[in-house]
Amino acid sequence: METDYNFWADLLTTYRSNPDWLKFLWVFLPAALLALAGSGVSRLVRAAVESRAAPSPLSPSPPPPWEREEGDGTSGDGDSR
Repeated sequence: METDYNFWADLLTTYRSNPDWLKFLWVFLPAALLALAGSGVSRLVRAAVESRAAPSPLSPSPPPPWEREEGDGTSGDGDSR
C-alpha cells in the first residue's frame, strides 16, 4: 500500500487556507527571529573583540615612573644590574 503523500503540497495547502494575518506571521516571524539572532551574535562578537582590546581591570598596571625603584626592571632605562 503506497501513499502519494507530499509534505510540501500539504504545507502549501495549509498555508493557503490560513487567514491573512497568520500568513503574515508565517512569512515575517522567521525573518524577524533570524535578524534578532544575528543582532545578538554581532553584539557577542563585538563584546569579545572589545574585551581583548581593553586591558583587564584585574591585571596590575606598572607603577608610575616616580614610584619605581632603581633596578626593579620596570624603568626601561637599561640600568638593571
